[in-house]
Amino acid sequence: MGVLGRKWALIILRDIAFRPNPTFGYILGRSRGLTPRVLTNRLRELRHEELIEKVADAHDERKVHYRLTAKGKDVVPILMALSAFGLRHLLEPAGPRSLPRTLEQTFPGMAPGLLRDLYRFALSTPRRVPKVRVSLGPRTRFGGES
Repeated sequence: MGVLGRKWALIILRDIAFRPNPTFGYILGRSRGLTPRVLTNRLRELRHEELIEKVADAHDERKVHYRLTAKGKDVVPILMALSAFGLRHLLEPAGPRSLPRTLEQTFPGMAPGLLRDLYRFALSTPRRVPKVRVSLGPRTRFGGES
């Protein structure tokens, strides 16, 4: 939660995950209230945590795009779950029968790719996570006495 819980982090990851090769300007323009300074800091933090990477444009080396790393792609199911919740409970229903919006209505033309990527993620072999031993110190009773 240290990185993902920071203000704007999930929004920025959403824009990078659901948009092919987004640029700084695209991400900044999608989120009203996001300042260039905050975006710069969050992109730096997300790169430091190896969730995203910068990629130079093939035609113009001055232009930079962002994309998820393998580690960053592990965030996609979280983003999809949040999107599903929003589609079902927060957006105005689409159509006369008051049905929740579909993924295609929310992300026109992108739903098949999003679902394909999520399906591939679900089938992938999870990476092993090293076990970490946590010590809480000496055991104490309710009053803090040993």
